[in-house]
Amino acid sequence: MVSTVRAERAVDDAALTHDGLLYRDRDDYLAGVIGFLLAGLRAGQPIFVAVPEPNLAAIRDRLNGAGADIRFADMSEIGRNPGRIMPAIHRFVDAHPARRVRFVGEPIWAGRSAAEIQEATRHEAMLNIAFRRTAVDILCPYDVTRLAPQVIDDAWRTHPGMYDAARHRHSAHYADPAQIYADGEPLPDPPGDVPVVAVDGDDVAGLRRCVLEFALASGLAPRRCHDLVLAVNEITTNTIVHTPGSGTLRLWSTPDSVVCEIRDTGFIADPLAGRRPPSDGADHGRGLWMANELCDLVQLRSSAAGTTIRLQVDRTG
Repeated sequence: MVSTVRAERAVDDAALTHDGLLYRDRDDYLAGVIGFLLAGLRAGQPIFVAVPEPNLAAIRDRLNGAGADIRFADMSEIGRNPGRIMPAIHRFVDAHPARRVRFVGEPIWAGRSAAEIQEATRHEAMLNIAFRRTAVDILCPYDVTRLAPQVIDDAWRTHPGMYDAARHRHSAHYADPAQIYADGEPLPDPPGDVPVVAVDGDDVAGLRRCVLEFALASGLAPRRCHDLVLAVNEITTNTIVHTPGSGTLRLWSTPDSVVCEIRDTGFIADPLAGRRPPSDGADHGRGLWMANELCDLVQLRSSAAGTTIRLQVDRTG
């Protein structure tokens, strides 16, 4: 029988705990995760587990019915776009007001693209800002045998604490999450010579038509074409309404996806933009959130020099 790591550290009732879990095999994984879950069950906490298969099935099997009240989700589905993970946690927290909750999230796994790992790493950093005054315990497993060393190094930078070989310790490498967000790697140039289309208020319908025609010609399924057009419409509307002058749009395709990039002169100061579910009746803040819900990857880079938002819709979605 696999032993479990007892994850029952004393914490302020209103404080976030956000720990990583380094695992080397299935026994390591289950010892850490099951120990964390059992501690939450003993405390009567609502629990949400979002990890990719086959880890999800392994957790269910090991709990052997003890997790009947735990909410489970396949992270490769709800977190395919890392920008959708945080809103899912927000919804779970909001569904249990005045209670401390517990979340296991595995946003990075072997097979993730480099771009997805970049955004998932920024997500991990932003959790420390988004939930710093929230009564939530978060555990994030990392496979040290299959993930690149840089990914593990970044886990130490994005988690205040780490479980390693059943031992908990504070991370000496933990970094300011706002700085990690600000220092996001520049987006690589698109392949080849990509045409540039102006984004202004003169012909919004023509812009949508341009995106639709390109997506269809690139072989994207009609439903996914609609998703991309709607996401582009939301982001370009923000450009037209909230920034001076005009922006630009570029479209290209890869063997796996269709990508649209919007650039403008605006600055998005809020690192959590698009990562919170919009409140009922809100008249702003929906565009980025909707783009995250519709696309398989959203990458945002913003500074005083301007903002670039890259939207990706996969052919297999």
